[in-house]
Amino acid sequence: VMRTAWREQLPPRALRSVLAQSYPRWHLHVVNDGGPAAALEQALAPYHAALAGRFTISHLLPAQGMEAASNLAIAQGRGAFIAIHDDDDTWLPRFLERCVSFLAAAPAPAVLARCELVHERMDAEGMTELGQEAFGPREPFAERAQLEVENRFPPIALLCRRATVERIGPYRAEMAVLGDWEFNLRLAALGPIPVLPETLALTFWDGTGWST
Repeated sequence: VMRTAWREQLPPRALRSVLAQSYPRWHLHVVNDGGPAAALEQALAPYHAALAGRFTISHLLPAQGMEAASNLAIAQGRGAFIAIHDDDDTWLPRFLERCVSFLAAAPAPAVLARCELVHERMDAEGMTELGQEAFGPREPFAERAQLEVENRFPPIALLCRRATVERIGPYRAEMAVLGDWEFNLRLAALGPIPVLPETLALTFWDGTGWST
C-alpha cells in the first residue's frame, strides 16, 4: 500500500524500490489522497510496462486522510501479507523475500526488518542525501512496553499478515497523525514483534516532518 498526496516527484523512487524486489509475487496499491490525478498518473506512466499488471491506483476526492487511504487499499487487496510503503520511503531488494520467508516458517503475526533513517534535503533540483543513522529496534524483538514510550519503527519496516489486520482491526481513520503508532501498539499487544537482524528498509526525513 503506497499512500501519496500532492508530491508526485516522490512515488517514482518508492515504486522503483518495489520493482527491485527479489520476491516477485506482490501487488502495489497506490492511493492518491486528494492530490492531482493527472500529475501522478504522468509520473507513474513510465513504469506501467515493468509493473505488468501488478498495480492498482485509486484517486480519493475529497481527501480522506492517510489512515482511511490505507484501509481502502487494504480492503481492495487479497494477498496474505500487507505492507505500508509510503511514497518517501524505500525497501532494499530483499525486504519482501526475507520477511515473507520468515512469516512462512514462523507463527508470528508480523515481522520487522531493521531500518535506516536517511536525512535528505528536497528542493527544485530533487533530493540530496545528507547522511544516515540507525532507526528502530536492534533487539531480536520489539516489545509493547517500549512502544508505549515511543513509536520505535516506521511502517516501511513492517510486514504483517492479513489475518492479523483482520484480527486487531484497521487503522483508525479518525486519527489525523500517528495512526501507525496506535496500530503498532495494538499489534504488539499480541506479543513481541520479531526483528530480522539485517537492514532492509530506509525511511527518509527532510527536516520538516514525517510522512506518517
